[in-house]
Amino acid sequence: MFLLGAITLPASAMGAPIRFELNEAPGHLVSLAADFLEWESVPMKEESPGHYAIQLEEPWRPRVEYKFLVDGKWQDGPNRIREAVTFREDPWLTLRPGALPLAEDLFDFEGRALTVLKSPRPSVTVYFQDGQDYLEQGHIRELLANLAADATVAPITAVFIPPHDRMTEYARSPAYADFVALRLVREIERRYPTTGGSPSQRVMLGASMGGLISLYTSLRHPEVFALAASQSGSLWWDDGAIRRDLAQASGMKFFLDSGT
Repeated sequence: MFLLGAITLPASAMGAPIRFELNEAPGHLVSLAADFLEWESVPMKEESPGHYAIQLEEPWRPRVEYKFLVDGKWQDGPNRIREAVTFREDPWLTLRPGALPLAEDLFDFEGRALTVLKSPRPSVTVYFQDGQDYLEQGHIRELLANLAADATVAPITAVFIPPHDRMTEYARSPAYADFVALRLVREIERRYPTTGGSPSQRVMLGASMGGLISLYTSLRHPEVFALAASQSGSLWWDDGAIRRDLAQASGMKFFLDSGT
């Protein structure tokens, strides 16, 4: 017998357990197969007569597809259609009561159309690579507004930088790193009331190749950036040269994550 379904994941519950259950006749051999298990089946326990269950660590995915294998047999029919579920975003990405969006500036600098979400107070400055992706897909306006309303978080001004030639610039390009660290930072701190002057008040941030160039720029210019964040960064690029650079870094702070 083959049954297929989908399950809605709780919001902002990374690492929480997720439970799968099936009611069937007693005495069967029941297994679970799921996309996040690479469709390898895992046995389920018959907790009471005819009630089978298994509890696993939540995969934190926008969509979970799974099926049950009963006595090693599949069932044909409409239930074999894979069903999607609605993804519930992290609540930090929804504007909270009392949170006000940051003022937004658009201006051209050296041929790049920059977007800046600016704090009215002296602030830490975060430089986003692939800036338009964060603006269009990342709910970044809501996130920054919520952070600005939190008294425990330092004020933030966010600079969103579009690439010209992404795969060239983000591939450990000294020219791009120098553009951001030596010219763009100077222009931003001329225009806005940042807490500039200290590398610990500036952050480079990006995803994939953007994560690679964020780390590279901070390592090339530690006098400008003491902080860098890489989201699923392409650390494999150039035979993993950035990993060797990171191993020799000192006096800096890095945030790295990786996932689906």
